[in-house]
Amino acid sequence: MRAFFIHIYFDFWIEVAKLLHRETNVNPVYWVADNKYFPQIKKEFPGAFVHDRFSAMRGIGIEKEMNINVEHPDTEAIKVYSEYERIVMQMMDSFEVVAPFVYEERLLVYHRMLGYWLSVTNALKPDVVIFPRVPSNIYNYVLYNICKKNRIKTIMFEDVPFGRVFTTEEIEQGSPITRYYNQNNMDSDNNEKYKLSEEMNDYLKKLTLSYEEAVPFYLKKYYSDKINKKVTK
Repeated sequence: MRAFFIHIYFDFWIEVAKLLHRETNVNPVYWVADNKYFPQIKKEFPGAFVHDRFSAMRGIGIEKEMNINVEHPDTEAIKVYSEYERIVMQMMDSFEVVAPFVYEERLLVYHRMLGYWLSVTNALKPDVVIFPRVPSNIYNYVLYNICKKNRIKTIMFEDVPFGRVFTTEEIEQGSPITRYYNQNNMDSDNNEKYKLSEEMNDYLKKLTLSYEEAVPFYLKKYYSDKINKKVTK
């Protein structure tokens, strides 16, 4: 199974890839990661292509290293992916923190990224693309939509309270485990199915307390001093 590992900024994902390769025959063929991890990735997966995470975010590809041609997406490709264009344009608002970023420039960057990731996926034909988190950068959101259109499996991870993580395959649908639970239990009158763990109950109780009870640790001294001043007046 040919896999992409996209937007990697913790080295434990290399251990995850090694485990998957050993136990499930997952073969990492393309990485977008911090360049400080390149030596380790190349050592463990010498045949994989490595792409600097910040270069990918700027729309700079590695087509020369891959020896592939990246072409501007044709009219048909632009039409196929047009439903995502508006979202991508809005995501580029963050670029205007540095300087004005007009529509024509945004469109050029979007088409560059679309053409690049279409070329990469066509060349390497991944079976699965693994995102450590929900794709929220422009380049990995473009790649995610290419995967959707071409029925390439995607896996991503989402942090939730209580120190938990759940997996999902689609941004739009959320966790399949959560969907299953909701579909099979939300219409039930059996309250036993809704019993929460003690840990979760404690967390929810904290949400109902006054703000004084929920003050972040780094502000507690400030609020404590403020309250003491009121009492001594």
